[in-house]
Amino acid sequence: MEKIQKNAAVIGKILKVLRGIVFGVGCAVLVFTVLAMIVPLPLSSIMDTASFTLELGSVELSVAPDSVPPVNRFIVVLTLLHALTEMVFLWVVLGMLMKIFGAMAEGRPFAGADTLRKLAWVYLGFSIGETVLGYAAEVLSYNAYHLPDLLISEKILGCTLETVIDVNFLFVFAVLMLLSYVFRYGEELQRRDDETL
Repeated sequence: MEKIQKNAAVIGKILKVLRGIVFGVGCAVLVFTVLAMIVPLPLSSIMDTASFTLELGSVELSVAPDSVPPVNRFIVVLTLLHALTEMVFLWVVLGMLMKIFGAMAEGRPFAGADTLRKLAWVYLGFSIGETVLGYAAEVLSYNAYHLPDLLISEKILGCTLETVIDVNFLFVFAVLMLLSYVFRYGEELQRRDDETL
């Protein structure tokens, strides 16, 4: 038990450092997001000399500079908001993991049942949000590049957007919920064992 407590304390310190780094990066992303909403985007001079590629699954297309849409402030802000939500999610998850490992360092290895259940719900909410943001970005890119016009050819009869929604996050949610019930049962067994002593 002593070894578990020492390891949990070390992991807790590492998580605290990582959480601080995530907080710093998140603050930087927040500043860039606010600036992107307020200040005109200075990307036009960069756009003139850049090479443009458009990825469609495993296919990568090189796009002529005259076919590239102007910088869309909404797409830039949406991308930054996506990064910001990931930073917030990581910060919250690291905080929850710190609680779990903090309890382990105090000699209560099963005290994280409620935290694991909260983690499962946070993960589910974030995954749904990320799926919606990803879909929105795909639709905006599809519309911004006017793909049907970009792929003009007598050999191409049409262009459609098919989005695959990954629901693997439901499996992770179920595993985290199951672990929370296992931890709750372990906490109950530990409480009963402590009462008999």
